Amino acid sequence: MKSLGERILYLRKKNNLTQKELSESINVARSSIGKIENNEVSPSAEILVELSKAFKVSIDWLLTENEYNDIALKYTSDEVIKIIDNAYEEDKNIIFGFLSKFEKDNNE
Repeated sequence: MKSLGERILYLRKKNNLTQKELSESINVARSSIGKIENNEVSPSAEILVELSKAFKVSIDWLLTENEYNDIALKYTSDEVIKIIDNAYEEDKNIIFGFLSKFEKDNNE
């Protein structure tokens, strides 16, 4: 993916949304979504903010496809919770141990 429009199209499809559904969720005209996805227009700052909220990605990722944020796209929060819920108890202990260590490192 190279353009902003392609990234928005990718996210919309990944989230199984139609242009109409996305446009309604961020309060813009459906035709605006099509024009943005086709790189005919650039979204305003306000629309970028709404898109980043709708897709739970940073504006930086929308604009640049920063590789770090692409990792976050691999799983939604619900998918992570489901993976942890379905893990074996010993694996849960490892996961929670790791998360606990990470939290401590960030708070220091």
